[in-house]
Amino acid sequence: MACQTDILIRDFRVRGNYFNQRSLVSKEAFHYLRKDGQRTRSPGYSPPEVSIEFEDGTIGNLVVSEIDIPFLCDDDFETARQYLSQILQARSGDSQAAQGLYEAARKHPWFARGENCLPQETLYAVPCTSTNPHSGEEISQKGSILLQLSQKGYPVPDFVVMTAQAYLDREQHLEQHFSDAISQLEALTMQGLGDPANPLVFVIRCATPRYIPGVMDTYLNVGITEATLPTLEERYGARVARRMFLNNLGNLSLLLGEGEGVPGATRDLTLVEISGLVDSFLAKIRKRDRRLVEDAPHQCMFFVRQSYEDFEQNRELVLTLGRGQQYSPSLILQKMVCTVRDETAYAGVVCSRHTQTGVGVELQMAHDIFGEEIMTGTTEVQSLAFSHREEVKEGFPAVYHFAPHLAELEREFESPVTIEFAVEATKRFQWFALLQLNETGMSGRAALAAAIDLHKSGAISRKRVTELVRPYHIKQLSSDSIEEDSFALLSPFCTGVSVLPRSAVSARVCFSADAALQLKGAGEKVCLCKETFIPTDTVVMHEMDALLSLTSVAIHVVTICQSLGIPALLSLEKNGVKFEGECLVNSAGRIMKEGDWITISSRRQTVYEGKAHYTAARLLRYMQGEQVDFSPGEQTAFDSVAYNYRYYQQLIKGLTIGTISTLDEITRLVNVELRASPDEATALVNSWFDEREQVYVENVFKSDIGDHLAQSRVFDLLTLERKITFFKRALAKCSREHLSGYEAGAFMLGRFLSNRYPVQFWRSFAPAEVALLINEWVLFEKYIQLLYDMGERKLLQARKKILQEGLDPLRLNTANVKSLISIKLAGVPLTETQHAIQDWNDPQSNRVIELLQQPYSEFFDFQKQWSVAELEKICRADNIPVPRPDDV
Repeated sequence: MACQTDILIRDFRVRGNYFNQRSLVSKEAFHYLRKDGQRTRSPGYSPPEVSIEFEDGTIGNLVVSEIDIPFLCDDDFETARQYLSQILQARSGDSQAAQGLYEAARKHPWFARGENCLPQETLYAVPCTSTNPHSGEEISQKGSILLQLSQKGYPVPDFVVMTAQAYLDREQHLEQHFSDAISQLEALTMQGLGDPANPLVFVIRCATPRYIPGVMDTYLNVGITEATLPTLEERYGARVARRMFLNNLGNLSLLLGEGEGVPGATRDLTLVEISGLVDSFLAKIRKRDRRLVEDAPHQCMFFVRQSYEDFEQNRELVLTLGRGQQYSPSLILQKMVCTVRDETAYAGVVCSRHTQTGVGVELQMAHDIFGEEIMTGTTEVQSLAFSHREEVKEGFPAVYHFAPHLAELEREFESPVTIEFAVEATKRFQWFALLQLNETGMSGRAALAAAIDLHKSGAISRKRVTELVRPYHIKQLSSDSIEEDSFALLSPFCTGVSVLPRSAVSARVCFSADAALQLKGAGEKVCLCKETFIPTDTVVMHEMDALLSLTSVAIHVVTICQSLGIPALLSLEKNGVKFEGECLVNSAGRIMKEGDWITISSRRQTVYEGKAHYTAARLLRYMQGEQVDFSPGEQTAFDSVAYNYRYYQQLIKGLTIGTISTLDEITRLVNVELRASPDEATALVNSWFDEREQVYVENVFKSDIGDHLAQSRVFDLLTLERKITFFKRALAKCSREHLSGYEAGAFMLGRFLSNRYPVQFWRSFAPAEVALLINEWVLFEKYIQLLYDMGERKLLQARKKILQEGLDPLRLNTANVKSLISIKLAGVPLTETQHAIQDWNDPQSNRVIELLQQPYSEFFDFQKQWSVAELEKICRADNIPVPRPDDV
């Protein structure tokens, strides 16, 4: 490429965002023909830049286009240097140089691409170039966020989502749906699956509408076969290509049950060692199914089916963490970013706010590794914090390039964000690829600092502050913290799935409610461990300091922990933990007895034997004016946290009835911020109910299994008159729409009726309304009985079919109907009520009324003073005369 006057360039480096089809099809790609190099940009787009070192020692910076990248990254440095020199000449007004650039670009395949060549979405496959909105239910939470980011121009590698609908239609047409998705990905990447000359290598991620980290597997380097390996060796070098193949073979071997996959990171292995491992894995896999290493589509279908099977195996856990919501998975097929291409390449996460302090940006990364090695903790991670991006310009040019977008993304998602990224790099270039975005998991101190700063800057509302600062954050601020060195002295007992991030506690483990309450009454910290939990455990659960569930199905554990900030681990049985007699035994045969001290770390998702050493919580004492000893530099940090906490408390107190739009917000305030202020909580609940009676009813009807305790705490604060008003509205809705039991807020109405009500309550309802109330009471009791008989696991597996069609008859007698004795005392016309039972009501409602028509002597033993005293107490509270034994 001849130039009129060659510009002397000693060296240069290119940095930018990972390019995808959205940036490549842009017709403004030739913006280098303008002197300012500018063009209209999407919010997430920032053009590549070149840092240039000239022969005279001066340094320059040049904005270029994606069209320039193949030429600037040419393996031959002299060719690339001449191309860069020609760009500089064109920018200086040299028309011959500009024409030369144009002609060179026209010959490149990227230039020939246009929007008409882009794939079109279907019901079963959605490409990243789609311009339509798609919900998490359609393409998963992760897929939906990636699509939003791609649409806004952020550097998301090209991907196609096999939708939830493809999963539902998998029995008949799975291969067709996969083939369509791959065809779309091939069109996006201009590469072919199994093509020896230009092979497509991609990633498969399984995801659901709810973000559940660490549950679903990710498969990297999918599509590599023996036939495609030579081209990859030519593209990346033999060692890199074989590392990629080894990662792929390790996953195949693991899934076939032929070993434990590739042990540890492979960056320290020589080419000879890597080749030896590749040959070993190939030999094992060929014996099982040689097509897995010879036929790329066959290999990919194997991973797709395994992804779905993995979801099925984890369905109960997904159901639990989704609080009973049934989900269908989506598969994200995404172009592989090669983070082992060079020792300068790296992968990691960048948080827009430091996870411990809330101030500055936090970067965690490792060079020359596959990203999964960070997520699984099999490699050492480098961590650093920076306040200004110039601090990372030299060491991490790609992060420097992307960093300005962090503030934009915080405003977009109204929260601190954590970016999972990959940087493909050589000595010449670095490209930043955005792989995933989530709300940052932070310590209490950090969450408070970040939320207050975002609020003060106008980025988020007061209401959003209360959503970002969670119950466990508040609890962390007032609780002791574990000394990090303490973990070295503790013995791991087992691992589990954490309900809350960044929470920890030491407590004495108990296996029964009686033992737990007894120790709690003695002032101990207590962890209740059970095989599984049911709603009747909630009274005990909310008094505990920690919870452990052997099974994954423990929705009530999830709800309570999230509402009250209680650490918990689920699915211990998947790690080999079981009850043997009166002890807990792990997979290694180690025994834990009731009353033993344990330490739970949510961050490490581990139960340890023994009690950790703690650092005393000093914040609240400091805020109350007590004398607190500080180490050097500590007081400044304490002053900052104290200021943010007071600011937060003022925001909470400043919430008006008009700004609280949902029952969930009221529930959180009652269970967390106002838990120690019952009078304020009562006033708030009753005032909000007066403003939004119908909204309250509609929100209750949207409740699901697991909401009972939190909702009951709110309902109990209503005055009797307002409770009556609620039931009047709720019963009208039930009657009008023929709703009951599960359909009426997952038995929430019956849960509200489980406590005894005064005579005044029952006298407020007509016989037809009483009939409906009795029906809800019956269905809730049946639900509780089913949990006792079958357990939550079977209940949720069958879900609505069991609840609507298969509820076993309730074992009714005057003893368990006694909680409804106020109906009888109120003088409700029971015969008329019996006639008012609807054909869509539970038939046992009739039996309840028959029992209530029995004489009082069937409910109370008038020959025993303690039994009569119980009846007298009820009548005295309602200011009515005590009935005689034979009264009906």
